[in-house]
This record gives sequence, C-alpha cells and structure tokens, in this order.
Amino acid sequence: MAPPTSRCETDHAFSADTSTCAVPASASDAGSIAVIMDFVPMTAGEYERLVEQLKPSRTARGLSNPVFHWVKEYPDGIRVIEIWPSRRTLTSFIETVLQPLLRHLGLSEPKLTLHDIPDYLDISGAPEPDVNDQEHCEAMDGDRRV
Repeated sequence: MAPPTSRCETDHAFSADTSTCAVPASASDAGSIAVIMDFVPMTAGEYERLVEQLKPSRTARGLSNPVFHWVKEYPDGIRVIEIWPSRRTLTSFIETVLQPLLRHLGLSEPKLTLHDIPDYLDISGAPEPDVNDQEHCEAMDGDRRV
C-alpha cells in the first residue's frame, strides 16, 4: 500500500482546509469544526474493524467525542463526516488515537477536508412538539385541519 501524500491545499470554493490526516493550524480555536474524512481505499469490513478498536481507545484516553458523526460507504471507500467541539479536540483525537490505530491495522490515512463552524444551533435539548396539539397542527398545515 502506498504511503499517503503529505499535501495540504485549500478548497477555495468552500474556503476549506484539505490535507491528508493532518489538521492545519488555525489562528483561533474558537468555534466548532466539521471534518470530512475520505478513507480511500477502505471496505465496510475494514471500517467496522476500525470502529471496534476506536471505542476502547477513546474511552481509555478520556477524549471527548464528536458532536455529530455520519458515515457512508461508496464504491471506492468510506466517507465520514463529523463535527467536533474544537480544532484542538479533533487534532488530539487524530494524533493520539486515529493515526496510531490506522498504522496498527495497516489502513490508509484519510484525506481530510475541514470547515470552521463559528456558530450553530443545538436543539438536542428542545422538547418534542406535541403532534396531537391542534394549534401545532394548524400552524404546520396552514388552514387545513387534521
């Protein structure tokens, strides 16, 4: 397996940082950060093996988890999208957990694309709407009664 390239470029269309498994330094650590990790090549089985090993590694090191995690398999690999509370926590995870584990498992490092998130709305603690509430249904459906 060929070693990953060590390039770092900017995707000007989205003002994103792009690199191979290295988080570029930023002037500020304020705000959350979104990371797109493209693992090419990687199979679903390899990803599952990686995730099985990641859980105990994160817990043992007392690292924080991402705020959001999404994964999708493509014909040539795996794409993971995560949102982290800060660039510092993402960097710590990549350097102390992900890179050593990928080397141990003989897997390629992902290509990273980073997007700073200066602010976002966290609705995780918001109450669920009562769908049986007539006012709520009228507001959602206009004048139509349900």
